[in-house]
Amino acid sequence: MFIEMATCVGGTLRWKQGKPSVRFEGLLALAHQRGLIALETTVVCVSAELAVCQCVARFSDGRAFADIGDATPASVVKPLRHAYIRMAGTRAAARALRRALNRAAVAVQELVEEDVTD
Repeated sequence: MFIEMATCVGGTLRWKQGKPSVRFEGLLALAHQRGLIALETTVVCVSAELAVCQCVARFSDGRAFADIGDATPASVVKPLRHAYIRMAGTRAAARALRRALNRAAVAVQELVEEDVTD
């Protein structure tokens, strides 16, 4: 399963904390190969401390997969802390794509800051 993803999307499989992880770009590329026609993200709630988004991935065969993502300024790498709302959207999209593609490997963008600095 992980070998297929690494091969299909140009080696985007990585190992973080001893576990497989992927980049959002790799998930998106594989989803397009599998018939992705829409990726619709909605902000569910936002405050100065937390953003929650929902994303629906729609495919040409009629299937749709949804999931949520959240972010706080503290859970985003320092250069992107001001963009924590967008990161919540990216995390939601990554989770929806992982669900659609049946991939257990976490997306790097879903990890909290201390996890992505290694």
